[in-house]
Amino acid sequence: MEVSFDPNVISYDTLVETADKMRCNRKIFTRDEGQQESAQRVVGDRAVQSGNPVVQDTQPKYHLLHTRLRHVPLTGLQASRVNSAIWAHHDPDYFLSPRQAEIHQLATRHPAAGWPMALGNEDLAKAFAAAEAVAVKVRGKRSNTLLIEAK
Repeated sequence: MEVSFDPNVISYDTLVETADKMRCNRKIFTRDEGQQESAQRVVGDRAVQSGNPVVQDTQPKYHLLHTRLRHVPLTGLQASRVNSAIWAHHDPDYFLSPRQAEIHQLATRHPAAGWPMALGNEDLAKAFAAAEAVAVKVRGKRSNTLLIEAK
């Protein structure tokens, strides 16, 4: 993803530091020597100078789509982080709530239970309700997890 920023609002150094703390990057592609030096101070050899244009990803959640995590309701940011974690061979459960982790475990243990596709579902309340309906069948009872319904 290419990020445009206003250096009067946020410095390049702060932008790189924030992206690194949020774990939103595998590499930082820089446009000039100044950016390269700044990025190297923060992320080391993950800073790569390149003048090539950024190509839009045609399947932005490709790795997530090919796992049982596709059945777990996730926010857009969570889905991006989980997808990146899968790609990097890190534990994606780090980014899940206890309820999401339970759905993932149940979907993994019971893959033929008819889990709905949650990936790309913008309505998290409906996505959780659909996943919970399958989880109830698998568990035989409702979850003890507190449910908060959106109005």
